[in-house]
Formats: sequence, C-alpha cells, structure tokens
Amino acid sequence: MAGACALYTELRHNQSSGSICSYGYDMLRKRFLMIALLLMSAYGTFAQETPPPFFFWSGGDLYRVEPNLVPAQLTASGTISSPVISPDESRIAYKQAALVGIEALDRVEAEGEIADIDLPADIAVLDVLSGASTLIAGQPEDAALFEEGTPDNAIVRSAPAWSPDGIQLAWTEFNFGAETPRLMIHDLTEGTTSVLVPDIAMTVTQGQAPSVRWGDNLLIVNLSADAAGEQAYLIVSPVGTQNAAPRLAPVPDDYVLDVFPVEGAEQTYVGVFYASGRWTLLDGRTGVGVPFRDVPHLLSRRSPENSLRLRFDITPDMGMFWEVLDTNMAYTGDPNRVTLSPDGQAAVFLGYPDFDGAAIWSSASNAISAVPNTGDDDGELEVGAVIWGST
Repeated sequence: MAGACALYTELRHNQSSGSICSYGYDMLRKRFLMIALLLMSAYGTFAQETPPPFFFWSGGDLYRVEPNLVPAQLTASGTISSPVISPDESRIAYKQAALVGIEALDRVEAEGEIADIDLPADIAVLDVLSGASTLIAGQPEDAALFEEGTPDNAIVRSAPAWSPDGIQLAWTEFNFGAETPRLMIHDLTEGTTSVLVPDIAMTVTQGQAPSVRWGDNLLIVNLSADAAGEQAYLIVSPVGTQNAAPRLAPVPDDYVLDVFPVEGAEQTYVGVFYASGRWTLLDGRTGVGVPFRDVPHLLSRRSPENSLRLRFDITPDMGMFWEVLDTNMAYTGDPNRVTLSPDGQAAVFLGYPDFDGAAIWSSASNAISAVPNTGDDDGELEVGAVIWGST
C-alpha cells in the first residue's frame, strides 16, 4: 500500500510502515494500552518461546529472528520495501529503490512535485538459507533521471507478488513519465521476464504503479489511486486473458484498506476489505459481487486444514483488531500487522511491547514472547512488517 512518496520518504527518514490507517497515532497508543492490560490480566507473566526463524522489515532492511529471538540484520541498503515470502517460505521477494532514483534525490529537493511521485525501483529475491539476494528486474543500462540535457530513462515498479506455486513473480511497471502501466511476469525457473498485459487501461496518477495480488488461477491489479474513491480492478488469468474489470462505487465515510485473493471451495474471489471491517467479495471469473455467510479468515497456505484462523473486525472502542478463532487471543492491528507461522500454530505480530515492537504468540502455551530490541524506544528497531509463513 505504499503511496507516491512513501518509499523514498520512508527510506530517508527510516520510518516504518504497516500502521492502522483509520486511527490517529495517539489514539492507537491508548487503545494498545487497553489491550495490553487485558492480555496481562489474562495471561500473567509470559514465558519465552523458541519459535522457528522468522523475518521482519525495519528502516528499509530485512532481519532474521533466530530461535533465541535476537534479530540478525540480513541487508544493509536501507532501500528495501514491500517484502513478501514465497509459498514454500524459501525466498523473500522485495522492491528496492533504484540507484538512479536515489542519485536524482541528491540533485533536487525532495518536496513539491518530486514528493508527489513514485520514483524508479528494482525487484530482487533473497534466499532465506544463504541470505544472498538476486536482482530480478533492474534499470536500463543508460538509466537517467532529472539530469540536465539527458532524457529521463528509468522504470517505476510496484511491489512483487508470488504465484501460488512459487515459480513466478508478478508486478506492474511503466517507463518514468509514461501514462500507461504494463503487467510483468518473471519465471524464476527459466530466468525470463515477459509482458503479460502490455497496456493496462488506466491513467497513471502520482507516478504510482498499481499493486498486484496473485491467487489461484487469477491476478488482481488494483487500478484505484484513491482508497476513498471509486474502486476499479483488473482481474486476469495467469496467461493474461482478462476475466473482468469491475468497478465499485465509493462508500460514504469508509475506504478500502486492502484487497486480497480469497480462496473458496471451488474458486478464487476478490476480497475487498474496508477500514470499517466489512468485506465485499467479487466473483474472480466475472467480477460480480457475491453473497457470503462468513467473513474471510487468514490461515496458513502450507497447512490450511490444521491452521489457526484469524478473523479481523473493528469496535468503536478498540478500532481494528484480529482474533484467533477458538482461543482467547486477540490484539489490535489490521491484516498487514500480523501473520502466521508455516505450520499455522503461532502468530507473529506488531504492537507489543509498544506500537513498533514485534512479538510471537504460541497456541501451544498461550504465551507471548517479545522480540528484543524492537519498539519505540531510542536504539530499538521500529518494525514495519513481519514475514513468516505463506498465508
């Protein structure tokens, strides 16, 4: 959900992402304290767990958290954003600020017109075991941006999205200054990159590449620049055939928090999740809204039958929260602030011991373990995203 200047402002000031958009920061802290008191009353002193390694994003870099819960830094560029783990949890794909854009910022003020656009980015993949990163999509050899006497030549990209089988990556991109984006596919087995949809029917606004989500048998391109305005989506098959291009009227006093593929028993739906906690489901084949009996749940892709199930909702007093069904675990946060372990039996989340801290909750012990050196205090890592199992 990175906005036009979010990536570069974020990189320059080392600010974290993943905040709950619908509530003010001070109010969030007050509500966090309410939840924390409830948890401490219910659980008492939290025992330390020894979970399998997971990852988090902070200040433009990735960290591995080993079983001793001590974070180990994996990257040092400070230019990474939007990390997403592969379905087999062996690789992490991410967007990275391109050098041509960073150099351009050194030549101009990062305010006014330049602050209203998204600048060039590359796509890379990190191997979880070795910690080595591989560039998947870079800039042209003669890349240039804001150089006097030289035409701009650079590529703006969205965050990457994994195919369900973990073999391919998708993203949208356009040449800097162009009006129409394209949908790209990279095959990691073949090492090839191709154009899936050459001309996406939308006008680029604020220089931002539309986001992509990949579900079973479909890709969802979010064409909406304003989450509070009309919502428009492009639904295509993995071979580029257009399924539908639905448009949803704006909802008064509400806005779209995120869009997710929702796997049903017989097909994949487009799940539109609003800041009010309500859902709209669209048929992935036709784009038509469909009725549903229960809201979508977050669960492990690897072990869906045995996975814990997380439900998201909202209350006037606490704001957005998630709860683990059939347990007494609940905490403030939207879907971007919590994820599950590969086996689906534990959750890692943001907000404990304070808003930018990370912690793990285990279903086996019903206990929370805070990740050391994360949080809001001086010298601590302000965590903006957590990455563990594929969900």
